[in-house]
Amino acid sequence: MSQKEGFTTEQLNLLAEAASLTEKANALWEEQRYAQTEALYRQALSLEERARGTDHPDTASAFFNLVRWLEDQRERSFDRSQYPLDQFIRVGLMPAPDDDQIMLRINPDGI
Repeated sequence: MSQKEGFTTEQLNLLAEAASLTEKANALWEEQRYAQTEALYRQALSLEERARGTDHPDTASAFFNLVRWLEDQRERSFDRSQYPLDQFIRVGLMPAPDDDQIMLRINPDGI
């Protein structure tokens, strides 16, 4: 066993590889090079799970990185221009404006 947090050498190697993959994924995301980003985050998560287990907070952090990236991609792929405002309200994605909000949009000066 290694003295560092009670990890074996193999676990430390897995964690180092996970950190490296996460750094690469972050750089690709920042550069808007999305094709490989998801795979790198998934690989990093898998290595974290192997080294630390699924219940460790750092494994949760690796999972969060993947989820955050997937959420970003979902938002990028959603073309809001294809959907009128009333459809957002109808399906519950936006609350219906009350009468005061509607009046402010029609007459923003309140006159």
